[in-house]
Amino acid sequence: MEAGQRIGDYEVLQVLGAGGMGKVYKVRNVLSERVEAMKVLLPNLESEPDLVDRFLREIKVQAALEHPNIAHLRTAAQVSGQLLMIMEFVEGQSLDALLKNGPLPPADAVNYASQVLSALEYAHARGVVHRDLKPPNMMLTPQGVVKLMDFGIARLL
Repeated sequence: MEAGQRIGDYEVLQVLGAGGMGKVYKVRNVLSERVEAMKVLLPNLESEPDLVDRFLREIKVQAALEHPNIAHLRTAAQVSGQLLMIMEFVEGQSLDALLKNGPLPPADAVNYASQVLSALEYAHARGVVHRDLKPPNMMLTPQGVVKLMDFGIARLL
């Protein structure tokens, strides 16, 4: 998909990232005008039952988690046979990008770590283990809120 292209009620604005299983796009809902993130399973993987199951498991995991430090799943759908998740679009930068500027001030590091631990405590209490905890999967908003992202390889206990 490219900028300007539509999938269902969503207009693609830009590619945010890509992985082995899917791509994430910044999209705009043409009905509500809300900017969101859309994660799609790569089309060539839709015939792989194990990968489809993994994507569906990620949807279920995300749907079960409502916490201020976890990016929210808005909805999931299948449009023209393509599985997708509509997620909260988190404005800001990854902690990975922030750390490229050098070490964090100790007070900021403690604040960010505390927010990540709050998200993990919440997820673990619901039987979810993230399993891919790293700075690129943590976004920092302009308001200083850390959002844990990408539950693609999470496990339910």
